[in-house]
Amino acid sequence: METHFDVLILGTGLTQSITAAALSKAGHTVAHIDLENYYGGDQASLTQEELIDWYKKRPSQNNFISSAELLPFSRSYSISLAPALIPSVGPLIDTIVGSGVSRYGRFKLLDASFVYDSSQTLAFRRVPGSKEDIFRARDISLIDKRKLMRFLQFALSNFENKQEIGENEGTAFDTFLKDKFDLDTISREGIVYALAHCQSGTEPTLSSITRLRDYLRSAGKYGNSPFLIGHYGGLGELAQGFCRACAVNGGVYILGHKILSLKLPDESRSSPAAIELEGVPDTLTADIVIADQRHLLHADTGRPISSEEPVPQCAYAIAILNRPIGVPVSISPEEETKGHPLDTCIVTFSPGSLPTGASAVVVRALQVGEDTLSCPSGKYILYLWTKLLPLPSSMNSSKGLLQPYLDALVQPDAVEFSCFYTIDDVVDGSISGNLLTSSRTLLVPQLPPSWTEMGDVSARSAESLFREVMRLKALADEDEDEVPFWPPVDRTEEDDDEF
Repeated sequence: METHFDVLILGTGLTQSITAAALSKAGHTVAHIDLENYYGGDQASLTQEELIDWYKKRPSQNNFISSAELLPFSRSYSISLAPALIPSVGPLIDTIVGSGVSRYGRFKLLDASFVYDSSQTLAFRRVPGSKEDIFRARDISLIDKRKLMRFLQFALSNFENKQEIGENEGTAFDTFLKDKFDLDTISREGIVYALAHCQSGTEPTLSSITRLRDYLRSAGKYGNSPFLIGHYGGLGELAQGFCRACAVNGGVYILGHKILSLKLPDESRSSPAAIELEGVPDTLTADIVIADQRHLLHADTGRPISSEEPVPQCAYAIAILNRPIGVPVSISPEEETKGHPLDTCIVTFSPGSLPTGASAVVVRALQVGEDTLSCPSGKYILYLWTKLLPLPSSMNSSKGLLQPYLDALVQPDAVEFSCFYTIDDVVDGSISGNLLTSSRTLLVPQLPPSWTEMGDVSARSAESLFREVMRLKALADEDEDEVPFWPPVDRTEEDDDEF
C-alpha cells in the first residue's frame, strides 16, 4: 500500500469530504482517516443502533435516552446528527453539481414551514413563503397582505443603497420591520424566525435581510420552497458521496482505527506528517495535514493540549414517531386534502411562544418522513434544536429544555424512541497554540449549528482549504491561471462499484 501522500485528512465530516474530493480530482494523493467506522463525522447519518452506540459514548451529563431497545426495521432509519435545510441556490448546491456528486444524492423540497401560535385552535400558523402563498392565506387580513407584499418586494430587491436601509443596517431586525413597514407582531415573528431564520429579533437588519433575500431567491428553482432536504439523512449521505468521489480518483480510506501517534509537519518538506494507526502496520506520511479539532484532541501528538472543558452551546432532541405532528396540510380551502399528511415540515417556536417553555430562546423542529427515505413507511423522525442560554434550573438539561416543545408537537403515545443531548462548541482555544505551529497543518473551521447555513458554510470552508493546499503545493501563482475548484465533470467516468 502507498504510504506517502500529498494530503492527510482527519475526519470525514462534510467539509473534509468535499475537500478530499476536490483535491483528488485535482490530481493529489489523499489519505482520509476517521476514528469512527462510518462516514460523515459530526454530520453522519446513522441507523437507530448506531445512534444508540454513538449516544452511549457521550458524557451522561445533561443527556437522556428513552430506551436502548431497537425498533422493528431499525436498520431502515437514517438519523442525522446534523439535520439541515439546503438552500436551492448557494455554495453547497453549486458544489454538488460541479463535483458530479449529484449522481450519488437525491433530494426533496421542504413541504411547509409553520410558526407555533398557541392562540390558534391548531396552534400552528403556516408561514407564506411567496406572493402566491400570501394571496391564498386565510388568516391574514387584506391590509396586512398588502404590507407583507410591499416588504417582500423590498427584500427581493437590491436594497443596499435604498432609503429604508440608510442608517438602519445595525438596527434590530424586528424594530426595522415595525418602524419601516408597519408590520404587526404575527407577521414580524414569521419573517424574523421562520423566513430569515434569525436566533433573535435583535439581530442586525442588514445581515438578516440579506440572508432572507438569499432564501427568497432560492424559491422557484426546484419548486415553491427555497429549501431542499437530502435523502437518507441529508448531510451525512452527501459526505459519503464526496468520499466516494475521492475514492474513485484514488483516495485511500481508513475508518474505525485508533490513532496511536500523530506527528504534524513542520514548515519545510524535510519533516512530513506521520501517523500510526492501531491495526495498520505501516506508518503513513504526508506533506500537509487537514484535521478537525476532535481528531487533533484525540491524537497523541506529544504536545500540550489545553485542559479547558468545552462549553455546551446547543441542545438537540431526536424522536421517532408513529404518526406525524398535527400541522394543517393546506394554506387555503382549495388545497384542503384529507388523509395526506405533510411528509416534511419545520415548526418554529419564537421566544415565549410556549407557556411552559423558555422565554428567551428560539426552538426549531424538523419533521421528515418516508419520502426522504430516512425511515420506514408510516414512521417519522422529528428533530428539535436550540441555542443554549442561561436558563432556570428546571431547564438546565437538554431534556428539561426541549421536552415541553416535544409535548406541544405530539402526544406521548406517538413517540416510540427519543434522545436528548447537548453539543459542545469546541473553540480554537481548546487546542493549545503550540499544537498548530506549522502552516502545513490546516484546521477545519467548526460549522454553525444553523440548519439553513451549515451546508453552505461547509462548502465555502472546503474551497478555502482547497485553495490553501494549492498555495502550499505551489501549483498556482500570479503568473498561472488559478486551479479550478471543480474541473469540468467527465460524464463518461465509471463509478467504482466496490467502494
